[in-house]
Amino acid sequence: MDPLARRDLIQSLRSREDSLKIFRKVWNEDYLLSLRERTLNFADSSFEDKIKPGDIVLIKSPLKTRPFWSLGKVLELIRGSDNLVRMVKVKKGNRAIDIHSIKHLFHLEFSQQPEEPDSTDMEPSSFKM
Repeated sequence: MDPLARRDLIQSLRSREDSLKIFRKVWNEDYLLSLRERTLNFADSSFEDKIKPGDIVLIKSPLKTRPFWSLGKVLELIRGSDNLVRMVKVKKGNRAIDIHSIKHLFHLEFSQQPEEPDSTDMEPSSFKM
């Protein structure tokens, strides 16, 4: 291999690794922590105005640390006997459909419009920001 091409390749890989480290730091320390602050009042009576079918959420898991929580798409709001939203039906990236309490959801800033075809492969191109 040409030494010049090898050096360029190594430099490119180092640059990519540095960019990935910066992204992970911002994602873990800034973005994920801000989600907790923004969603503290999800369980109040006005929750239904804040989340709707098609929204993308981060699903809290007691078995995993925050960077490894699952993403899911809200399919349906489930109302309790008091007519308040307490649970939601969520489709995860592995296509499993589960019911989760709203206390375990962290709303992300993008969603998939409900009238769009359901291409729930969790492909980034199908999300609206």
